[in-house]
Amino acid sequence: MRSSFCIEPRPGDPVARFLETAQIRLVMAQISDHTAPWFYRCSESLPGFYVVTRGGCRLWPDGAEESLSLGTGDLVVLLRGQSHWLQHPRKEPVRDSGAAPETRLLRVRFTWKENKYAALLPEMPAIVHFRGEDSPIVPWMARVVQLMKAGAVAHRPGTRALLDHLAWMVCARSLRAGPA
Repeated sequence: MRSSFCIEPRPGDPVARFLETAQIRLVMAQISDHTAPWFYRCSESLPGFYVVTRGGCRLWPDGAEESLSLGTGDLVVLLRGQSHWLQHPRKEPVRDSGAAPETRLLRVRFTWKENKYAALLPEMPAIVHFRGEDSPIVPWMARVVQLMKAGAVAHRPGTRALLDHLAWMVCARSLRAGPA
């Protein structure tokens, strides 16, 4: 016996309306290694996300009183492209020991293509944070990150379109999750 189901969007569901027409154009996908002490300022207004694939760091959104602590496996999505700082997680200075990089990040920036529901974006959470240690998204996201990392270094036909769709999947899942 087969079971089937049909999912109809709930009336008034702004996330469903937004996602039905949302399209993403990937601007950049980059893997970066960092050895303490380090910091990075992102003043661009493009939305994007980070995945910490090794180590940890702190994310300071502009105007925030507190930072977000990010560890291995964490995903943080900045849906509206908020300016921010990233820095090594320790507050005390760290001497350069010549050791291997302690933090590795997958950084992705994209643009939202024209969307008739774009006015809903300010109603969505600005930042969504998934912790690697206890998030149900992590096993699924780990595979997406592997695909994005492979796509970021491979220049095969269709790579750009694949990366656009993978970035869309990350954003769609983030929008459905709501605020951190």
